[in-house]
Amino acid sequence: MNRRPNIPPLNIPPPSSVETCPSDNSPLTDNEDTAREESLIQCLLSQIDENSVSEIIAYQKKCLERLEKTNAMLENCQHISETRLASSARDIATGRAKIVEIKTDLEHIIRKIGIIKRTLKEKYPEQYKISEEMFKRGDEE
Repeated sequence: MNRRPNIPPLNIPPPSSVETCPSDNSPLTDNEDTAREESLIQCLLSQIDENSVSEIIAYQKKCLERLEKTNAMLENCQHISETRLASSARDIATGRAKIVEIKTDLEHIIRKIGIIKRTLKEKYPEQYKISEEMFKRGDEE
């Protein structure tokens, strides 16, 4: 498609005697206007190379096929993405529910440990004080 056919420049024929406007600047009649348009159309059509038009149409068809294939691949990719998104959304919802359950379990365990500590501190204050000191020394080392 890089080669340009050797097309001669556009040669518009001079207006015929029928197309000439009168000197009083009156508008053209319908027949004169139509004849002028026909002349221009014929001139433009003579400038068109049929081989170039065929090449352009073939190239457009090839581009259309490529675009259709690309569109099909994009639709397939979108379908796969939607499937994976739905699967990931389910996995995230399940994981979130497990995390919330673990959090409530840990909060319950922490409350129980606090209750046990207070109970031991009330029942055995001396031993509790000794164990706290031992625990503090273990942290310092």
